[in-house]
Amino acid sequence: MDANPAAGSIGGAEVQQFHLGNYLSGHGWQVSFTAQDAGQFAGGVEVRQNRIRHIKCFDAVKGSRGISGMVAWLAGLWRAMSAADASIYYQRCAGLITGVVAAFCKTHGRRFVYAGANDWNFFPPRDLQLQALQERTGYRYALKRADLITVQSLTQLHLLKKNWGLDGTFIPNCLPEGPGNETAGKPGKYFLWVGGMRRAKRPDRLAALARACPDLRFVMISGGAKDSDDYTERMNEQIRSVPNIDCRGFVPYPETHAYFESAIALVNTSDYEGFSNTFLQALRAGIPIVSYLDPDGILAENSIGFPVRSDKELIETIREISMMDLSEQSAACRDFFKRTYSLDAVGARFDGLFSSLLR
Repeated sequence: MDANPAAGSIGGAEVQQFHLGNYLSGHGWQVSFTAQDAGQFAGGVEVRQNRIRHIKCFDAVKGSRGISGMVAWLAGLWRAMSAADASIYYQRCAGLITGVVAAFCKTHGRRFVYAGANDWNFFPPRDLQLQALQERTGYRYALKRADLITVQSLTQLHLLKKNWGLDGTFIPNCLPEGPGNETAGKPGKYFLWVGGMRRAKRPDRLAALARACPDLRFVMISGGAKDSDDYTERMNEQIRSVPNIDCRGFVPYPETHAYFESAIALVNTSDYEGFSNTFLQALRAGIPIVSYLDPDGILAENSIGFPVRSDKELIETIREISMMDLSEQSAACRDFFKRTYSLDAVGARFDGLFSSLLR
């Protein structure tokens, strides 16, 4: 969260865990994070910050590649979970780690809560976006043994039931309410795109959009690519060739808020994902969302965004928005965020959910 380059990418899962952990800690829960060591442990294995224990899992610099790296990662994770000695273990994102946490909880008689982070987490087993056999096997083992599964949207709730025959609990993503927006009511300066340089995020659509609208300005915040280096380099080269895209690369999470507050709208070009944290940042800042994805129809039904279905419609919508007075949409965005996605509104639901597992 502090942008140490050794830690690699910071995604929506980390953001959600961070804010939820702080909320629960402030409401009487003893909270521990297992974390990779990017230098914050200063040679030790545990630090405390804001009443929360951070327990070293493995060395981020050395990584977990190869057999020896994988063994070290597994041993470190198991050791960190043992040190936490928690009643409930809450893990987010699909992968081998999900299986490890589930196995630990079964071995030690603890509660395991799995939190879905992307729609594909609940696709049919044959369609999971997991390449390695151990990743697929570990995840499938864990999903069927979780004491509770949380989902980000009603769409994910449906996928979980349809494809896995399992019930879940819908709790939306959330963020704390930010400080007062000094730019509220002022016209935005650019259209904003935020995400990892990944195929599923479709950054190529932003390049095509900007070329079709040379009179408009676009700002791109990107980083944390998980596809091949060839794809990342190819896309970076393509983006740099478009003069009206200001590509800022990786920006530390706390510094991204200012970009939202100065934007006209957020542009999301992804083919699929979970409920993006960028949606929450946009709504909190009072800027509407233009997106190919409209989770549970919230954009169309609440005057907080503009769902599009094609590249042509994206271009037409962006041009239309650039000439609109968005003050009503801005107010609607802030109100919808506060009622639906603020940490105060959602955190209490997690509190109640975890409490119910201990009864």
